[in-house]
Amino acid sequence: MDLTTVKNNVLNNRYRNLPEAIEDIRLIWHNSTVYNSPASLAYKRAKTMSSYFESLLSSLNILPDDINRPPTVDELNSLVASIYSLDQEDLIKIISLIDTKSSYAIIKLNELNEIQLHLDLLKGGVYQEILQHIADVKNKNR
Repeated sequence: MDLTTVKNNVLNNRYRNLPEAIEDIRLIWHNSTVYNSPASLAYKRAKTMSSYFESLLSSLNILPDDINRPPTVDELNSLVASIYSLDQEDLIKIISLIDTKSSYAIIKLNELNEIQLHLDLLKGGVYQEILQHIADVKNKNR
């Protein structure tokens, strides 16, 4: 998927609705961050364009409760703080959820028996599921 394909799809009325076009544009930014190194120009530009695209969508106020939008930097920072407060059992559930639904966001360092989580690669729906799990844990512990 690329912007020229999206443009052609719009011009040829291939999208049934606006959310379909938005999903394809988000896929472009997402793939650019998954398949390029964080140090690469492509990765950095994709992050910049994604952020700009999301702020533009937000300012237009055309999509109510858009759970598929990627999390913002502030939302990711808040998520990291929440994850740090989890106990081991709940942390394992979060990692399992990410591994199942966004496996590209986990790098397994087998020789070290460690993993790296790249939360900035989470899609919006997975991010929302993680938030819901953390909220459920906090409510259970009250």
